[in-house]
Amino acid sequence: MVESLWDKDLLDDGRTRRHSGTWFKFVAPLTFQFTVLRPEGLLRRLAPVIRMANHRAARVLALALAVSGLLALVVQAPALHQALGRPLPMSVLLGIACASLVTTALHELGHGAVLAFYGGRPSRMGVMLFYLTPRSSATCPTAGGCPARSSGCGCPWPAS
Repeated sequence: MVESLWDKDLLDDGRTRRHSGTWFKFVAPLTFQFTVLRPEGLLRRLAPVIRMANHRAARVLALALAVSGLLALVVQAPALHQALGRPLPMSVLLGIACASLVTTALHELGHGAVLAFYGGRPSRMGVMLFYLTPRSSATCPTAGGCPARSSGCGCPWPAS
C-alpha cells in the first residue's frame, strides 16, 4: 500500500518540488490551464493564520460577520432596491467585475489553505478553459492524502 502511494508521488519526502517552469499547459481532450500563482511559499507563511482560523472563536466571528452583512442589507433594503432597479454605470460594473475576480482568487486560496492545513501541498493556482468554459483552478498532487470528506475537510476533487 505504501509503495503504491509512493509511486503515485502522494507521500511527502520533504524535498522542495521543482516545477516544469511552464505557465501554460494543455490537458487533453480540451482543457487549457494558465498558472497565475505558485502558492507553496505564501501558504507556508500563512500557516499560523490558517491554524488560528480553525478554532471555534474564528468560526463564531465568521458567522457574526455574515449575519451582520445580511442585517446591513435588510436595513438598507430601499437603497439596495433603488441601486439594483436601474442600469448601473460602467465604472460600477467594472468594480463589480474586479471584486468578483478578487473573491474568486481568495476562494481558491482558501482551497489551498485547507489542503495545506491537512498536509497537502498545493502546487499551482490559476485559470483555465475547461471545454471552453472559463474556470479557476488549483492543483494539489497530494490531495489524495486528505482525510475523508466526513472529517469536514471538503476535498472532493482528485489530484490533477
